[in-house]
Amino acid sequence: MGEQAMGNVTCARAEASAIASAAAAGALREPLADMHKRVWIAARETSLSWSPVKAGLERVPCSGSSSARRRLRYAVDPWGSPYWIRVGGSPMHIEVYSFGPNRRRDKPGNGDDVSALADPRGQ
Repeated sequence: MGEQAMGNVTCARAEASAIASAAAAGALREPLADMHKRVWIAARETSLSWSPVKAGLERVPCSGSSSARRRLRYAVDPWGSPYWIRVGGSPMHIEVYSFGPNRRRDKPGNGDDVSALADPRGQ
């Protein structure tokens, strides 16, 4: 993987983590139920409060360039694909993910997808 691609992966991991952390800290609105949507759509449909997500993304160092600010307006990863949020499971968890450099959904552990997990109960 080239230097640019590695930087994008690091950036995407940090951004996914920022979104997941914001969701676990209260940006995810009640009732806490199964959900699987693009982050921007979840915010538009009011399942997710956008202000804390945006604030978290703005604190990620790689998010400061003008191109990053444009893509973060719609919660898009460094490769131009949307970040997704999935809430559910047993125990309940939050996963934020990106399809990664190949822009395709890969099988868990068998591809280049980037994800971050968070516990909505703060445990």
